[in-house]
Amino acid sequence: ALQALVDSAAGLTTAGYTADSWALATSAVTAARTVLANPAASLAEVQKATSDLAKALAGLIVVPLESDSVAVTAVKAGQKSLVLVKGQKLRLAANAYTAQGATVSVTWKSSKSSVATVNSKGTVTAKKAGKSVLTVSAGGKKATVNVTVLAKKSNAKVTSVTANVPKTLAVGAAASVSATYKSAKVAKVKVAYKSSAPGVAAIDSAGRLVAKAPGTAKITVKAGTKSKAYTVTVV
Repeated sequence: ALQALVDSAAGLTTAGYTADSWALATSAVTAARTVLANPAASLAEVQKATSDLAKALAGLIVVPLESDSVAVTAVKAGQKSLVLVKGQKLRLAANAYTAQGATVSVTWKSSKSSVATVNSKGTVTAKKAGKSVLTVSAGGKKATVNVTVLAKKSNAKVTSVTANVPKTLAVGAAASVSATYKSAKVAKVKVAYKSSAPGVAAIDSAGRLVAKAPGTAKITVKAGTKSKAYTVTVV
């Protein structure tokens, strides 16, 4: 768990976060790496480092978007669709990006709040059977997530997941990775993205892939209990 947190932090950059929250996060990452590098570290030290890093990452504060000074080039959600059963909740991932690669805050809106509501953090609550379109936006850019709410849970299961991961990227280039899973009728499925080498190719929770340094990395996309890995080469 500690290594996974350190790996996820490697894909973050100072741009887009307040100085104080970023300083706390970098300090926690440094402490975590020290513990990981120490073969004699106790269980208590590992648990403390894990807890401290998790809190620091959760406490990162996104700099509010000022439309006059920060131009948003794209907004991306971690998935294009979501199925929930009435009463269920799930937090969706989404980010807005500037030309410099910084992330800025986004706003969420539901086209039919009587079916599904969404709060400022992207947590969706299923209210009644039906369909709604969630729009996440920032700086004039937007992305949508189609939400279907079922009256009762189906027996469908995720059987496969695929994604449009590029085979090669030049250092400094970015790509938008989107995953698709089957069956699309499975409820409460959140798509997750992970890189085996964030220092080479980092991917965030919304699926934005950034080439950091020459080398290869495996990008794993997961939906439910199914996952698939893709190899990307950075040149």
